[in-house]
Parts: sequence; C-alpha cells; structure tokens
Amino acid sequence: MGSKGWRAASGLAMLGVALVASAAVRAAGVGRDAPGSAPFDLIIEHGRVIDGTGAPWYAADIGIRGGRIAAIGRLDQASAKRRIDAGGRVVAPGFIDMLGQSELTLLVDPKVPSKVFQGITTEITGEGESVAPVNEAIARENAKAFEHYGVKRDWSDFTGYFAHLER
Repeated sequence: MGSKGWRAASGLAMLGVALVASAAVRAAGVGRDAPGSAPFDLIIEHGRVIDGTGAPWYAADIGIRGGRIAAIGRLDQASAKRRIDAGGRVVAPGFIDMLGQSELTLLVDPKVPSKVFQGITTEITGEGESVAPVNEAIARENAKAFEHYGVKRDWSDFTGYFAHLER
C-alpha cells in the first residue's frame, strides 16, 4: 500500500472506527435501509471499501447499528445519529499482523496504540520464542528484555502469564 493509502487507512483507524466488513454481508444484498427501520448509530460515508476478498475497492457507505454492520451500499438517504465522511479514505476489515511479537509490550500498554493506529485488530504471536513456558535458563536469557520493558516476570506458564496480563 502506498504512503497515501497507508495514511488514509491509519487516519480512519485514528478516528476510533474499527470495522469488520465481510464479503458475506455484501453478498447477502445488505445495502439499503429498509423503509421505517431505526436510524443507524453511525454511517461511514463516501469510503473506498476493501472487503478482504481480494476484489478491487468499491465506493460505498457503511451503516452500523448496535455495534454491527447493518448495511453496505448507498446510504445517503438513510438517517443516522452520527456520520463520518471517509471521502478519499479506505474502509477495510481489521488487518492481521502475522508476526506481532507483542507479548511483553501488551504488559506495558494493553491498548497497544501502535497496532490500533495501523488498523491491526488481530495478532498472531509467539513464533520463534514464546512468553511461556519459562524455566530459569530462559528467564536468565530474557532478563534484559523484561528489564527493558520494566516488566517483572512472575509467571512460568501461560496461566500465570494471562493472570499477569489481566492484572
């Protein structure tokens, strides 16, 4: 993705809008607000929708109701409590980071803004090394990383790690 597209995608993510658009919703013919239906909570209008299927982007509005995508299509006549103009920006499903390695940074800042600003909603982690299980030899080997992040390792298995993460 070029720098303009990347900035557009992250700019939309910075608006705090996370969408999971799917081809199934589009294929289901969702796109028009039924007469007399409740207003949308949010309409993201004039966006360049990339639906995750590999198909080219298409111009559409996204209607959100109750935290779910309720319509994709032309919604300029539909009523909404709030509208976001995504003109010239990409509206896409959340991106998957296949090599995230955020096991320790999650303990520093669980909101992981660097991921959210990039539109990343899912991370696969633990390849190469893993945050657990940890024996004394691994703990000594990784002590500098824990110190760097200011994390006090108090776990030896995944149950302990997730308990630490919850705290």
